[in-house]
Amino acid sequence: NLADPANWRILTYNEGGSRAAGRGWQARLDADIPIEVSIFDKLQVGIRYTDRNASADSYTVGARTFPTTPAANLAALSFPALDLDFYNVAPSFKGDETDHPRTWIAPTRDSIFDNRDFFRTLAGSAAGTPELVPQYLANERTYAAYVQTHYDFEIGSVRVDGQLGLRAVRTENEITTTETGSSSYEDYLPNISARVRLTPKLQARFAFTKTSSRPGFSQFNPVLTIAPTCSAGPGFTCASSGNPNLQPIKSTNYDA
Repeated sequence: NLADPANWRILTYNEGGSRAAGRGWQARLDADIPIEVSIFDKLQVGIRYTDRNASADSYTVGARTFPTTPAANLAALSFPALDLDFYNVAPSFKGDETDHPRTWIAPTRDSIFDNRDFFRTLAGSAAGTPELVPQYLANERTYAAYVQTHYDFEIGSVRVDGQLGLRAVRTENEITTTETGSSSYEDYLPNISARVRLTPKLQARFAFTKTSSRPGFSQFNPVLTIAPTCSAGPGFTCASSGNPNLQPIKSTNYDA
């Protein structure tokens, strides 16, 4: 009976925590200028500067196995002996014809958190939150300028209007851990749109744009982290690292 707390024990404990902080500021100047040049009736221009800083700290305590001998220790690890609250896990294998159990009980996150020092001590660790280890300090600066115009004209009885524009952005990144990495790149992002008013009740729209998505700060972290355990299985070691030379993800988009 997986819904009976007496059939469960807690045997291992692992813990991790993190803290992230960031701040930034920007300055921008925009102008919207009426014009009368051929089919163009409006000009928009602007510049923007942004400066963002971020930091991250974390700690990880690897899995600790609770002592199960003598027998009294094992009894103390039974769910009914622990000061925990429980809930029913949401049913699994939805839509599958299976005889496997679809739900069971588990301790609530809040009750585990409220008893964290008890589990730390039971696992042989000191009470209190472990010390956070600095992971990185990062800074990103962007310099951007754009120009965009609106046009409007007619072909016979069909009216066409839309926008033409270009945004240029230079991005500079720097991240500091046990080593320092930096990178910079430029993006030129055009946008073209058109609205064709075929009838008073029917219109067609067309658009062409380019976009750029910058990597997150943690993806720039060049430090190699080696995990003591690995989901790949026994005998494997897992490692991860960021790349300070990462470039943004760019896309070309068409819409009709």
